[in-house]
Amino acid sequence: MPAAIDHRVVYNNCIQYLELYINDLAAIQDEVFNVFKEQFKLEQICEPTSSPKYLTVMSKFVAVCAERGDIYKNVMKCYTLWKDKLEPHVKDCSKKHMYAVLPLRLAACFFLNGDYYKALLCLRHSIRLEHKSLALRIMALRWSVYLGEWEMLEMALEFEKLKPPKSAGDNDSVTAQLLFATEIAKNFLDFNRDHKSRPICAKRILELTNEINADTRTTFHTFESQLFANWICSQLPKVGNFRVDDLEFLDSFNCLHRAVSKAEGVMKNRVNGIQKENVQLEFKKAATDPTDFMKVCSSVAECCDIRRDYSIELLNVGLIGDSAANCQLGLWGALRTGVLFRTQQFVNMNTLIRLCVVHPDFKNDLPNCLEMMRSMYSSEYAQSKNSLFGCSKKKPAEVTFSDEAPADIESSLARNATAKSPSRAMQKSVAASIMESFEELRLESTKTPPRGRSPGRVASKFIDSFHELTLSETKSYLHELSENCCCSVCEFCKVNYNAAFEYWFSSFLYESMSDAAIQAVEENFHAIRAQVAVEQRAVLGKKVKPRPPTTMCETLAMCAVRWLRRLEDSSWDRENAKLKALRDGVVKSALKASGVGVRVHR
Repeated sequence: MPAAIDHRVVYNNCIQYLELYINDLAAIQDEVFNVFKEQFKLEQICEPTSSPKYLTVMSKFVAVCAERGDIYKNVMKCYTLWKDKLEPHVKDCSKKHMYAVLPLRLAACFFLNGDYYKALLCLRHSIRLEHKSLALRIMALRWSVYLGEWEMLEMALEFEKLKPPKSAGDNDSVTAQLLFATEIAKNFLDFNRDHKSRPICAKRILELTNEINADTRTTFHTFESQLFANWICSQLPKVGNFRVDDLEFLDSFNCLHRAVSKAEGVMKNRVNGIQKENVQLEFKKAATDPTDFMKVCSSVAECCDIRRDYSIELLNVGLIGDSAANCQLGLWGALRTGVLFRTQQFVNMNTLIRLCVVHPDFKNDLPNCLEMMRSMYSSEYAQSKNSLFGCSKKKPAEVTFSDEAPADIESSLARNATAKSPSRAMQKSVAASIMESFEELRLESTKTPPRGRSPGRVASKFIDSFHELTLSETKSYLHELSENCCCSVCEFCKVNYNAAFEYWFSSFLYESMSDAAIQAVEENFHAIRAQVAVEQRAVLGKKVKPRPPTTMCETLAMCAVRWLRRLEDSSWDRENAKLKALRDGVVKSALKASGVGVRVHR
């Protein structure tokens, strides 16, 4: 008969796994900071011409991650131990509050890495174990709204109804923030769920937003309430055919701008140095207090996601320079955190802008962005003693602390066989193709050119072909996700749905929004949706049918629109049955995703 597991021993092992992760992440941040300090002056952060400097920092980031190996595995080991070994046994014990710190630290790590459903589950566990922390209850409300998970929001609102906070007087700003978040979240929920009550709910949301915007106190609680309210207001006009004669919405663009400004203010003050060129992050210091660590990681996640939304909005309305500056600033902060997913977000956004606009400064910068993307998924550093960002079959050594702690974790998500992009035809080498083109050019120049076939035209054709060949050869170097690969990128994307879909967004951009790339995006949207449904059911309950994650839906729709525009601009052959079927399938998937994906429609 197996010996009983000592829960405190397993708990301590879990804490040590998280300490390993935090120490490794802090080391990466320090190394990246040193390169930033060498490369940048503060005024260069948002300049389009700074991409070569960012490329240098990216190379260092990838190389340092090579030395550290897959650091996220320690978070996943801790999560598996907590979910399977500890939480079922301690949730009803008399001293359950003593265990609340562990899921709180886990939730912080997951929020930082964009692994939101694991974060919500751990956050809910922590609140159940210690419900007196009002800050955590505020975060549960806000993140349920951000993710458009109305069932989770209903559970959080029901909890607030059963256990309302006890106010400590007029100066109790935390209680006031919780009450504000509860009221505006409830109205936003009713606005989405009950069409008949939309006018009343919208009016109350606008009243609450105007009230909090008039608050001039420069406190965390005020800024967080303002960013939350203004983000909600920015979503209201997205509801189709909703108009009220005596109700005028706040301008959604200005609301989003105000939300970004407040989110940035919160993040800069929570994470000292994240937007200063000569100050190191005090990440390890922040991690010593679990609640502060949670606030730090949540504020980074909020700021990154809202800045991304704002950058897309700026691009859509034609404010290209402002959009690019916001993306550059986002990339600065993402690299400073040392987190791959946050870096993916803003490398992709910077590349999207340079693919979609005709301004020469941005067009000329496109090769730098593509190289940054290639480097981010590169296999160049696979010779490290540990496996890393490239393709390596060698498994890194496992770290164990006691016999009670399992040596390996089983992934909670099964890897879908369709995760690989469509196979591409083998390319002949660039060198061989160049030699053939030069030989053609030489032969043409020795003869009398027929009409329309001058050496100049041949040379022009050669230059175009060389550009296409070079881009084609470059494509083949983008590391492809594989269920058999043990590199950090593949391992990370196997367990993090947001990172996995950002990879396919990267692939779509890297391949110049090609037909094969949009097909891969669409196929993997469905594959990743099926995988993340397991995590969603853990949070929402088995009776709830999970919807696709909101950000994934919005990214799919954005890819579809860009690809359709490229298709129409190319005067495609409408008799091509294969291409027509692809177009119809992409449109169908995008429309379906948009119908459930826009937050106010879910």
